[in-house]
Amino acid sequence: MAASDGREQRIGFACASLVLVIWSGFILVSRAGATGVLTPWDLAALRHAVAFAVLAPFAAGGALGAIPGYRVLALGAFAGLGFPLCAYVAFTMAPASHGAVL
Repeated sequence: MAASDGREQRIGFACASLVLVIWSGFILVSRAGATGVLTPWDLAALRHAVAFAVLAPFAAGGALGAIPGYRVLALGAFAGLGFPLCAYVAFTMAPASHGAVL
């Protein structure tokens, strides 16, 4: 039992580290893109294009079969586009450290 506890703890630390890398990467890349030549709409389009390319095989394989289509569209529109677009616009006016507080 002690061996599985250690394994689960390592998995937990690995997952927590991955979340930190993903969120800090989002903040830094968003700020760098927002202060460069890309508009917030360009960044949102890039975000959706990459997410679509990564997740399309899963959707085609039936992984989203239990979720109704209108819910997938609602999540994509509000969670997938709304929050990042607001963040991209905000990063044009504030430093990355302000976004990192969240």
